[in-house]
Amino acid sequence: HYFIQSNLRMMNKMIFSLFIFLPLSSKSEACQLEIKGCLECESKEISASCDDVSFRVKITDQGTVSTLSLYEINSTVNTSEEIRKSTEILKMTFNRTQKTAYISINGTSFNINDTARTQRTLESIVQSANSETLGHSIRLIHDQLQLPGWESPAVQFLYHLGMTIQRYRRIYHLTHRLEVDRGVYQYNGANATLECQYNGTPAAEDDLEDFISDECLGMCGSSCDCWLFVCGDCCVHPGCLAHDENCRGQYGMLSPACFTGRGVLWDTDTDVLFDC
Repeated sequence: HYFIQSNLRMMNKMIFSLFIFLPLSSKSEACQLEIKGCLECESKEISASCDDVSFRVKITDQGTVSTLSLYEINSTVNTSEEIRKSTEILKMTFNRTQKTAYISINGTSFNINDTARTQRTLESIVQSANSETLGHSIRLIHDQLQLPGWESPAVQFLYHLGMTIQRYRRIYHLTHRLEVDRGVYQYNGANATLECQYNGTPAAEDDLEDFISDECLGMCGSSCDCWLFVCGDCCVHPGCLAHDENCRGQYGMLSPACFTGRGVLWDTDTDVLFDC
């Protein structure tokens, strides 16, 4: 694990194709990540294969435009030949200058704040047969490749999709217990050992247990499961707080505002990049 991470750091400016085999925590099958390109290149492609289900992620950051394309790869066997068909799940295009985003499904594009269409897109993803595997794949990309969400709107959007799936699976399918990430204690409370980044602030020392019982409201992650590379720490951020409050609104985690990272990625309250 540490060997992989250290070598990724050394090679992140090189063009390479790397395979990483990782066991899923709740399954015996292995996941495989394949990276084409380099982690700091403007364009990169990541393939994730788990349980015979594959997804491909294309991330492009060029100038003021950031694009995420997400595909599901289906394999069929025709005689003795395997045929792999790629189906686009969604495409997201973000304009850094205007802080606006558009989602494209099957060639139809709409603004990210088009509530009705975004709602239908979200529901089709989280309720799909392979949504749990997609969630696992996104989390592995976060944990192993450590792409900084605060530098790329495409990565930020991908992480929020993963967190939404994780919340949905935990609450509606009871696939994950609510656990407190060790990062919560490393960044918050009287015994904190790490400092917050950007405009993050630690939870009050005397209110840490209340903070945890309130599911770590304002920390970038799924409840108290910190996603470190969303904003760079496990502290409370204005954008993450606004986003969490959106996720507790009328439609909760299945609201378009929650799914699209509203408060962090767009409709932010401060001028800090992505409100981190």
